[in-house]
Amino acid sequence: MEVHHPHHPTHKKKWSEYIIEFVMLFTAVTLGFFAENIRESIAEKHKKDELLEAVVRDFKIDKAEIQLHRKMVQRRIDECGRFTKYLQMDYKKVNKIEFYRSAMWYLENKGMILNEKARNDAEGKGYFTNFKNGELANILNKYNYHFNDYKEMNLGVLESSKKYTTVTINDVLDYKLIQKADFAWNPNGKTDDKDFQGNLSAPVNIEVVKKIVFDAWMKRILLQGELAAFDSMDLYANRAIAQLHAENK
Repeated sequence: MEVHHPHHPTHKKKWSEYIIEFVMLFTAVTLGFFAENIRESIAEKHKKDELLEAVVRDFKIDKAEIQLHRKMVQRRIDECGRFTKYLQMDYKKVNKIEFYRSAMWYLENKGMILNEKARNDAEGKGYFTNFKNGELANILNKYNYHFNDYKEMNLGVLESSKKYTTVTINDVLDYKLIQKADFAWNPNGKTDDKDFQGNLSAPVNIEVVKKIVFDAWMKRILLQGELAAFDSMDLYANRAIAQLHAENK
């Protein structure tokens, strides 16, 4: 026996229903698009804020590094004066330990390295050029200019130290004594070795003295230039930090 099911007529949608469905779908897609854009904007701002905070931290670290190297450079300037003074004194009145210490410290030089990664990353993303008043990019250019100026002068000091180490020092110190003079690297280092007791037993050749005195004069000029560069870098680091704080308010 066959069972016949009644056929229900298919509901025909009105045009208004199609329009409503289309509007609802369009609204949902549009809202989703805007929501995603807002989410990405918030995430990008968060990343930007984190990176700019890292730039501030690096500037503060750089300022501490500048202060450390300022002390080191001043010590090198003082050493130039001390060493040339010993060279021009009556050698019989020059303490041998202090002379060797000064002669060895005269060649010391260490360049400064800054924390540039965060700054480079932020600059590559265009964060600095998009600042409200546009001043930060100018400040950073000046900061980098003075840092490059420092590096040029430090290179000159390094070349002077290399020249002294490879050529001149052989005419200043006794090669037999230099092999056991490591204690002199310690500012308060002493030794019981009888060869280091008392004063110098022979003068340094006058032509060598003249050469070192001239080189020390040039070296002091470069070192004074490094100090001036430090002052300028410190100034622009403070301005950059102030600008970065103002941007994040």
